[in-house]
Amino acid sequence: MGEIVNGGITIAMDSDVHEDNDMKKPSGVSRQWDMSQERMFIENLLNQRFNFFLIIFSAVIAGAMNAKTLIQFRFVLVIGSVITTLIGITLERSQEKLDIIINELFKEASHPVTVVDKLSRRGGTKRRILGILIPRICCSLLTAIAIFSLFGKQFNVWMPK
Repeated sequence: MGEIVNGGITIAMDSDVHEDNDMKKPSGVSRQWDMSQERMFIENLLNQRFNFFLIIFSAVIAGAMNAKTLIQFRFVLVIGSVITTLIGITLERSQEKLDIIINELFKEASHPVTVVDKLSRRGGTKRRILGILIPRICCSLLTAIAIFSLFGKQFNVWMPK
């Protein structure tokens, strides 16, 4: 399908590909996938996964608060903490990839990412808050509540009877 060219992937476009206006692309047209495009792709993927994580986290909290029995409460919390932890792991991996890509882009002094970063260097980068800190806090909170609900006698404040 594609071949490695200068560290990027060249994707050959087929001459039979049609656009919406039914115009043919010229034969031999190729598109270079560079680090800026990869950054945009990974950043978008990270944001989508983070939004999905927040929806699942919210659903678990809502499910636990609406549980009618202690068994339902524990079940929702345990399963929810496992699922959010697994999604959190994918968030961390996406964040690590994004950090690697941005660090590579910083090596190019004229790249817009480098220029903007130098202009906004108040207290360093905050991008790891979204991909690492918030998921860890949410997963830790759910796991702690699940453990207390399973083993804690004094944690009967939220638990249904």
